[in-house]
Amino acid sequence: MAARAKLILAIYLFWVAFFLVARGEFLGYHWAETSRLGIGALANVFVAGARLDLSGAAYLSVLPVGLVALTGSRATLGGARVVLWLWLVLAIVAISFLAAADLELTSQWGRRIDASFLPYLRTPREAWASTGGTPRALLITIAVANVVGCLVMAGRLVLRPLNRLGPARWWAGLPCLGFLAPLAIALRGGLQHWPLTASSAYHSTEPFANLAAQNAAWGFFDSWYRGVSDRSNPFRTVADSEANALVSQARAARGPRHPPPLASSRPNVLVVIWESGTARAFGSLGGVPGITPRFDSLTKSGILFRRFYSAADRTDKGIAAVLSGSPAIPRSSVLKIPSKAASLPRLSSDLGRAGYSTSFYYGGELEFASLQAYLVNAGFGRIVGKQDFP
Repeated sequence: MAARAKLILAIYLFWVAFFLVARGEFLGYHWAETSRLGIGALANVFVAGARLDLSGAAYLSVLPVGLVALTGSRATLGGARVVLWLWLVLAIVAISFLAAADLELTSQWGRRIDASFLPYLRTPREAWASTGGTPRALLITIAVANVVGCLVMAGRLVLRPLNRLGPARWWAGLPCLGFLAPLAIALRGGLQHWPLTASSAYHSTEPFANLAAQNAAWGFFDSWYRGVSDRSNPFRTVADSEANALVSQARAARGPRHPPPLASSRPNVLVVIWESGTARAFGSLGGVPGITPRFDSLTKSGILFRRFYSAADRTDKGIAAVLSGSPAIPRSSVLKIPSKAASLPRLSSDLGRAGYSTSFYYGGELEFASLQAYLVNAGFGRIVGKQDFP
C-alpha cells in the first residue's frame, strides 16, 4: 500500500510541477510584460494561480488513482500499467502542445487559450496558413522540449516505481481509492460553497498579472465544457425579417425625453441588485400593497419604469446586464468567460472617469460565476465579499 500511495503522490506532484514550469515559460515568453512586474507582483502571480494548478493536477490524477488501485490484482496488473503509462504520455503531449500554442495566442488574442479555436481545426490547412506570421518553429521546439523533458521525468518518478509494483491480493489496491476524496477537494478548489473558477486567479489591477496567473489547460477544458466552441444559435425561432421588425419597433423613440429629477448635479449613486425582485411584491407596480412601502415611496420622487423586463434567468447574467448593458448569451454567462467579460463596457469605469470612488458589496462568495474576475477588470476601488464579514 505504501508503494502505491507514493506512486499516486508522485503523479500528482508531477503535474503540479508541470504547471509551475509552464507558468515560468509563459512569463519568459512574454518577458517584455513580465519585466514590468516587481518581485512581489511576480510572486503573487504564482500564489494566485496555485489553486488552478492544484485543481488541474487533481483532474489529471483521478484516472491514475483508479489504475493504480487495479495494480493490486495479478489479473489486472499488466493492463493497468500499460494504460496508466499511455494516459500519462498522451496527457503530456496534448497539454505540452496546448501550452505552447497558448504562448502565442495570448499575444495575438489578448487572452489565454480557450475552446473557441477548436472550430478552426475543421480546416487545418487554412488554420496552419494563418499562423504564418508567428514563430512556429520556436513554438514547436518548446512543445517538443517539454514533451521530452516531461517523459524523462515521468519515467523516473512514475514508470520505474510502477514497474516495481508486484501483484498482491485482489483487494490490496482498493485503499488507494481513498485518495479520490482529497483529489475531489483539490479539483473543486476547496470546501467553499462554489467550485473553483478561473476568477480565482484575478488578483491584480495589472491585466498581465491576472493573465499569467491563469492555467492554460484548466481554462481550455473549462471553456470547452461550458460550450465556448458551440456556434449554434438556440434563439433562432422566427424568421430574420420578423426578428428585425420586432427589434426596430422596440428601438423606436417613444415620447419626449425628460432630464432626470435630481437635486444634485453629482449625486451619490447606489445600484441595488435585488435578487428575484418581482412586480407582484410592489404596490406601485400593481402588486400586493404594503409589502415594500419604502420602495414605493421612492417612486414618487424618481423615475419608475413600469415596462422593465428581466434580462435573463440567472444572477450572473443579470449583473452583466445591469452593470455592463450586456444581453444574455445562450448556454452560459459572459461573466463565466473572463476574457470576454473584460471587454464589456462597465458602469464602474464610467463613474471612475467622472471622478467617483466605486465599491461593490456582495454577501456571497466572489468565486460565484467568476464574479471576482469581472469586478477586478471593472476597476472597482473596493470589493467586499463573504470572506470580509465576521
